[in-house]
Amino acid sequence: MSAPKYLIDTNIIIGLEDWKEVSPELADLTQLAARHGVGIFVHATARDDIARDSDVARRTVSLSKIAKYPLITKVRGLTQPDLEAEFGVCARPNDVVDATLLHALKIGVADFLVTQDRGLHERAKRHSSDLGGRVLYVADALELLRSTYEPSQVTFPFVEETETHTIPLGDPIFESLRDGYPGFDQWWAEKCVKAMRKCWVVTDNGDLAGIVVRKDERPGDTDAKLPGDKILKLCTFKVRPESRGIKLGELLLKNVLWFAQKNRYDVAYLTTYPEQVALVDLLEYYGFTHTYINSTGELVYEKSLSRERLLIQRGQSFFDAARLNYPRFCAGSEVPVYGIPIKEAYHEILFPELVQRQQTDLFQVGGIGTGPRTPGALREKWRFPFRVKAFSVRSHFGIR
Repeated sequence: MSAPKYLIDTNIIIGLEDWKEVSPELADLTQLAARHGVGIFVHATARDDIARDSDVARRTVSLSKIAKYPLITKVRGLTQPDLEAEFGVCARPNDVVDATLLHALKIGVADFLVTQDRGLHERAKRHSSDLGGRVLYVADALELLRSTYEPSQVTFPFVEETETHTIPLGDPIFESLRDGYPGFDQWWAEKCVKAMRKCWVVTDNGDLAGIVVRKDERPGDTDAKLPGDKILKLCTFKVRPESRGIKLGELLLKNVLWFAQKNRYDVAYLTTYPEQVALVDLLEYYGFTHTYINSTGELVYEKSLSRERLLIQRGQSFFDAARLNYPRFCAGSEVPVYGIPIKEAYHEILFPELVQRQQTDLFQVGGIGTGPRTPGALREKWRFPFRVKAFSVRSHFGIR
């Protein structure tokens, strides 16, 4: 499936190229389009529009600036009467330009037209609701790009999303990975850094304490065996040995599962060696299943993620259903609910997925992590004490 084409009006070109501060929306629009291979085009008629500028110097500069955009050429033999018959009276040269842009949109050479011209929006709506829906203001175009290409974010305390190239290869967290995975440095450079893969990290006293690297996969390009069209692979899941015992692995895994559920993945999976007992126990606790052993002797653990209502299996407790299907849980009149008083500091430790901070940590904004105060060195018995507040998770993340 080819990437869509966005045709930009003259007023957008001016907003991007004039000697003025570019609006944040325009800047984000061009950045997202470039990142995801979405084409931004100008129409040849925009040059006609600019060519009417009586200021020769400004006209020359403007024409030179639009030359950097791919061009959609005019349709041969298309006349003003043809355009008026389709899109209404064109009393001014600008109206002819507007109708020409709509014609390009209608014949499918462009998928969307981005303009701040209200009159152009109204002309498109008068033609048809379909055409009107494909003429976008900058804010609408930006939201469409975000919703199509950018995953919804999940915010857990002390878990930061970043790109793998920001992590120095000499960081101590990679030492044991090199021992277990020959060629790790080359793999990291070629598959992670070059591809700018996303990852989640946590810090402990300013040092990198845990990392999870993620990768999107599709059927036919995955090692997962469970069925699904949208697959999340955890390429690296590592907690530094010195930072174990404060639930950082569990915090990272919860972040992964919320992210996968909210972004409608069908399967999440990773590989690990049998000696990684703590990781295996954590995966099985949260419903991952050992599906097979790959050619390098690693255990492959997979978890299906459903968007259907969670139903209790015969003989299964509500506790086990919530644990194995996390972050989904059962709710209804048949589910017993208990009010358990928990101090606020402990609530953040036990339920990091429910934390809603109104103000960001001053030092966190500057990229200086204050360390995982909240994952906490609590014992296993505290892992799932249900309380009434936990049910706000449905509205908070939109999950049933």
